[in-house]
Amino acid sequence: MDKKNVVMVLPTMAGGGAERVAALLTNEFHKSGYGAKFVLTQVKPENLIKRDLNEDIPLILLREKYAEIYAKKDYLMFPVRLFSSAVSKIFEKAKKRVPAFIAYLSFVSLYRREIKQVRGMMKEDENADFIAFLQPTIPIVLLAARGLKNRVIFSERDDPKRLIKKRYGWNFIKKYYQRADAVVFQTQDAKDTYPESISKKGTVITNPIKGDLPLPYCGERNNF
Repeated sequence: MDKKNVVMVLPTMAGGGAERVAALLTNEFHKSGYGAKFVLTQVKPENLIKRDLNEDIPLILLREKYAEIYAKKDYLMFPVRLFSSAVSKIFEKAKKRVPAFIAYLSFVSLYRREIKQVRGMMKEDENADFIAFLQPTIPIVLLAARGLKNRVIFSERDDPKRLIKKRYGWNFIKKYYQRADAVVFQTQDAKDTYPESISKKGTVITNPIKGDLPLPYCGERNNF
């Protein structure tokens, strides 16, 4: 029986806390016998800060792997971007939630290439599980997986109360995050903020602590 593959997907790796957690989780999958991969959708090689990730785990940079594609202007999406942005701004100015499909057009006009490349990876290994951390990677992975067999898990690391007020907020999440098979939240409050159709798939897991932390100091302290 072939070993299960797990693909961790993030936008960047620049030394942040969520990136460290994702790297540590991927290391554990690798140690447990899974075929682990780490994919970065937005970062360029010169801006990469690789920390904590096991050297044996493949690190895939979409902007490097598909450099020729990203070097070209995506003129096909330009009119879509103009239209969706203009309509979105009307709703935003009126302090109303942007309709889900308009937000979808706006998002795809920006990230069509990333969605296409991630979807290609999913088609290559339909049994692989994809785990997404951070924005905009979460909707990139969810949209890429539509109609495919891959299991998708996303971990919400941002403040969802702030997120749902944005263009890709409540209506967009309610409609297009349905593809998630499971969701990980850091707090119960974050879980409760999401639409019930999404939060019911969720589990609260707090951040892990590294095992090499120094022991607590219990002696007399000097106050300066």
